[in-house]
Amino acid sequence: MRVYATRGARAWLEVERSETAPGAPGDRVVEARRAASRVEAVVEVAAPATLVVREGWAPGWRATVDGRPAGVARTPGGHMSLPVPGGRSRVALRFQRSVG
Repeated sequence: MRVYATRGARAWLEVERSETAPGAPGDRVVEARRAASRVEAVVEVAAPATLVVREGWAPGWRATVDGRPAGVARTPGGHMSLPVPGGRSRVALRFQRSVG
């Protein structure tokens, strides 16, 4: 068995805003759950922000924020991100493998 130390490890879910990355005081992930092909979270942010999900991006990921469809973008590191509005939001991501 080998154990590696990582430097600069980032959280699995993280709120970011361009002017204050990785987020502002009070911006937080309140709840988070993940299972096969599924991620759910509740986030609280002071102003519109981006939720970064450090799971591998693939074309089959779909997201909703408070029940409304939200775009899932690929980050430069190959993870996922999506916009969240100011306030408290419920985020759900599901992976649907395309058939064909």
